Formats: sequence, structure tokens, C-alpha cells
Amino acid sequence: MITPDQEIQLKQIAAQLTASMLDNHSGDWDDQATAKAFLTIYQAVKNAT
Repeated sequence: MITPDQEIQLKQIAAQLTASMLDNHSGDWDDQATAKAFLTIYQAVKNAT
């Protein structure tokens, strides 16, 4: 279990990582790999809360 502050921090990191992925892509993504990456981020945040 994590504290509310840690949960907020984790969600901020996930949001930054997601934004970074969106900002840095060239428009030629492997959809399956991208979906898996987003799912991994989502599950990490969900499991930690």
C-alpha cells in the first residue's frame, strides 16, 4: 500500500511518461507495442494504489 502523496507522484510520473511517448513518436508506431506500453503504465499505477 502506498500513501496518497506517493499515489499522486506515481500518477504524475505516468502522465509525464505518457506525454513523453506521445511527444516523441514519429507517427510510425507499432500499435501492439504501444498498447502494451500504455497497459504496463496503467497496471503499474493501478496495482500501486
